[in-house]
Amino acid sequence: MQIQCPSCRTQAELPASKAGAKVRCSNCEKVYVARARGAARGNRADDKNTKIALAVGGVVLVGAAALVMSRSKDTEEVAAAPPPKPRVQEPAQPEVVADTMDWDSPAVAVARSLHTAAHDLNDAAALAAFDAPAAWEHAQVDAEEPRAWTILSREEQTAFRLERIEDLLRGEAAELVADWEPYDGWVEDVTGDRAVVRTKVTSRSDPSAADRHVEWLLVRAARSKPWKAYAWTRWKSESEQEVEERANRPQKPKVEMVELSDGSRVMESEMRPIDFPADMPVADQERVRGLVSELTDIDARPAVRLDANRALVEMGKPAIPGLLTYLAENPLNDDDQAIRLHQVNLCLQEITGFVTSYEPHAVLGGTAERQESGLLQWFGWYDANFKLFKGLAPVPDPLLDIEPRSEAEERLLEKARREAEGG
Repeated sequence: MQIQCPSCRTQAELPASKAGAKVRCSNCEKVYVARARGAARGNRADDKNTKIALAVGGVVLVGAAALVMSRSKDTEEVAAAPPPKPRVQEPAQPEVVADTMDWDSPAVAVARSLHTAAHDLNDAAALAAFDAPAAWEHAQVDAEEPRAWTILSREEQTAFRLERIEDLLRGEAAELVADWEPYDGWVEDVTGDRAVVRTKVTSRSDPSAADRHVEWLLVRAARSKPWKAYAWTRWKSESEQEVEERANRPQKPKVEMVELSDGSRVMESEMRPIDFPADMPVADQERVRGLVSELTDIDARPAVRLDANRALVEMGKPAIPGLLTYLAENPLNDDDQAIRLHQVNLCLQEITGFVTSYEPHAVLGGTAERQESGLLQWFGWYDANFKLFKGLAPVPDPLLDIEPRSEAEERLLEKARREAEGG
């Protein structure tokens, strides 16, 4: 059957028994699956071949008839010798590689032998399957001042070779290679004298460990020479990457319903710093931190703390992460700190309308249990409600609807408004 390289379009002849085999193009060395030209087109290709055959047959018949007529007209004329047939150069046969890309291929066998050599601490076997010049060249890719292998002294070359084998058998690479046994493997790519091999391995010591892959980079001096490895690393399939991403994904804190010693049931969650919204300007974040600092400064004048509280309440939802972060980063360790935390607690109550069990002093009903739980309750509220929280509806000012009926009532109303505003 006739096949064609999908890369350079070079055609070649191959026995029909090799259909479906992997072959390497003799021109560009591209590895592809051998299929007869036009086989994928089915009956349309057969019809086309039939039409071509009929057309060629017709041309042959017409030519034969013309030749007979010309000879009948001039029997004495000596027929001219037929022109010599042009020599057709036989296309080079592609190399069949159907049996050189799987588990039993020479390239995969090298990777398997290194797994075994590393496990058995067999230095000689590992050295025999290792290509030091290619490994040095690979290591110099990211070097600031790369050096060629040929300019190294013999001592330097020997030291590098032994260092890499030592790492493979007894160093960090041993965990990647020696501790894992291959049970499947294949040649992922072959380009010229380079190959990429992947082995699927299972742990030799931990049956519960998930299987993984090791990628090997191989080189050979010529097509007739054996493959040798010069680099190895872990390769992760898409499914492995997805599993790893899920495992490393931060877990959302679990909100729990807890019953206190007095029988009350409350919602608690883990205390931790809370990030500001991603779209919140840095200047606004710094303003919240500054206001929280003023709010918790018990040595400042009450008016300063009152103004800070009013500004934070006006900001509403964007201020909540800064207030919660203060609770998480400032543990309750003395009476002064209990007062500071209470200031934050009251501010959060005004913003959210949520009330916890926190009280700053035993006189007000505060116990160690209720104080600790009260702080955890704020994070329970955050995990359960913050995302959907839109802020409290504004409370109408009842003084705005009063119509004074005399000058005395007007003076009293004005006084009440000033007191409500803190004047």
